[in-house]
Amino acid sequence: MKLIYWILLISVVVIFGSNFTAVRFGLRYSAPIAFSMLRAALGCLIMIPFSLYAICSSQRKKASSETSKRSSSSSFPKDARTLGIIALFGITSSTFFFGFWYVGESFVSASVSSVMVNTSPFFTILLAYLFLKGRIFRQQALGLVLGFFGTFLVATDGSLSNFYGNWQGLVFLLLSALSYASGLVIYRKYLTRYEGSTINTIQLFFAAIGLLVWVLVSDPQSLSQISYTNPTFLDALVYTAVFGSVIANLIWMALVRHRGPEWFSMWLFLNPVFGVIISAAVIGESLLPIQVLGMILVAFAIYEINRIFAKHATMTSVSSRASS
Repeated sequence: MKLIYWILLISVVVIFGSNFTAVRFGLRYSAPIAFSMLRAALGCLIMIPFSLYAICSSQRKKASSETSKRSSSSSFPKDARTLGIIALFGITSSTFFFGFWYVGESFVSASVSSVMVNTSPFFTILLAYLFLKGRIFRQQALGLVLGFFGTFLVATDGSLSNFYGNWQGLVFLLLSALSYASGLVIYRKYLTRYEGSTINTIQLFFAAIGLLVWVLVSDPQSLSQISYTNPTFLDALVYTAVFGSVIANLIWMALVRHRGPEWFSMWLFLNPVFGVIISAAVIGESLLPIQVLGMILVAFAIYEINRIFAKHATMTSVSSRASS
């Protein structure tokens, strides 16, 4: 495999992992929902030029009948139903994902947050089974049980008394993971035929609107209480928007386009690992040995679940080509 793919893969995993530490800094100067709203809005603004370029490029391709025949994706959704689906995608994958994540991280450490939020593959496999007619293999079922047990160890230090002390944050983080998984299932079911940067721009727009409504309903004063000029807050906001919502997404699309989603998803188990390492290095957060064990179990479970997914997808692809 080309070296560039490994460089891009490491880059996106590091970005995903470092977002939890950046959020920790941002939450020192902003309420969680207000911060998440600003991230989505800034990410949307930055994505607009990429989306316009993609639309213009698609129009040029359509001018050539030969290229048009080879094109398999649409540049921009124009019917109300599809826009409604994108809005739902934005609400689940960004509004609720960012909102619940940021609220949850205001209760617990960035290290615990990175592990809890990255339990989304467990919810994805369950939702895919329910709504995409997917299959759950025995190894995946065992991985689910092992992953949730590891999550319990990370979140509670192995003691239910700690869960009672942090239950609000942990519940919000699990809701964040569930929201992200829901958005992924919606995308897989309805939106894969559309160009990625355009979908990302539109969903971030709807996400920002949803988060703005959330702020105005729950805590409108929080918008005026943000330390907008604080350098640390600005760094955290720009980093999460530029790297988390723009660059990481563009890298993700490039990797999936060239290497396939199964290959890429196999490596997402590294997200919580890098999240914990970066939190320890930058903030000085530490984990107890039993939490480290839980983190290892979570990482192994995510890897094993995605390995079975990739293996099954490869066998299905080979079988399809043989039958044709």
